[in-house]
Order: sequence, then structure tokens, then C-alpha cells
Amino acid sequence: MSRLILWVIGRPSGHNDRGLLYTLVDDKGVLYDLRDEAFAGLEKLIEAGKLPSGMEMFIDIMDAWKENGTDILFRKAPHLLIVSALEESAAPMQDCIIALSTFELYARSRGIATIWNGLATLTISQLVPSLQKRLGIPEDHTIGYAMGFGIPAIRYERTINRGAPKVNRVR
Repeated sequence: MSRLILWVIGRPSGHNDRGLLYTLVDDKGVLYDLRDEAFAGLEKLIEAGKLPSGMEMFIDIMDAWKENGTDILFRKAPHLLIVSALEESAAPMQDCIIALSTFELYARSRGIATIWNGLATLTISQLVPSLQKRLGIPEDHTIGYAMGFGIPAIRYERTINRGAPKVNRVR
């Protein structure tokens, strides 16, 4: 799996900054510890009534975890990749998204499943910021996004038909 990450490093970026930090959690034990810390931090936030407005879905996520061990937060992915960039970079968010999009395409070409994980991203970057320090992501970095990945449990022959995209054709 680490070779996938090495392949992505140095790939396209918005302003050719190449200043991204790829934080890789590829040990299941470490990921399980991270998950436990995330849920503990969320529980404290919820119990203290400090969950930000608009984030109420985390109450249901916590309930599912406490009631039957359902991991909605990390989706049981065995690996996690978080891409961050210096806040002062020309295009930190765009560079992170470009990097993860490139990683996703390459991973899928190698039979690796991926999941864009907005819930983990919110938890690490906003709700339980101690996780950012725990992961070794510098304070002056913007977390672009987190992506879970691993060998898929199920292989689909095709994707969901989402209908035709909206196209604005200028003539």
C-alpha cells in the first residue's frame, strides 16, 4: 500500500508547489486507536453540549458506535490517507483534492477500493483537533481531505447510474 502513496507524491498540483504532506495510517492497530480517540473526543463534545450547529449527525454516529459498534466514522477501512498543505500555499485545498483524486484513480487501477471520508475529515480538522496533533499534522497545515482505502470486500461490475450530468454548452 505504501507504494501507492509514493507513486502519488510529486504528481500534479495547482501551482506546482509540491508542498503537500501525506499522512498515512497503514497499521490497523494504529487506525483502531485513532478511531477510539476520535469517538472519545466526539463523546466529550456531545456530552458537553459543544457540538457545533449543523453537526448533529455526529450524535447518531456516536449512538451507532455505542449501541452496536457500527463504525460510520471510518467505515472499517483498514488504511487512511490524509493530505494537508501549508495554509500559506497558493492553493492548499485544490492541491489536496488533486492529490487525492490522482491517488484514487491509481488505487482503483490497482484493485484498491477508496472512500472519500468527509466525516473523518471533519472530526480531525474541526471537532477533535487533538487528533491532528496525534497524527503529526502541523498546526500551520490545512487538511484537504481524508480517504480510507483497502482491498474491497465486494467488487461491483459497474457503478450506480446517476443520470446524465448537467452541461452548460457555450456556442
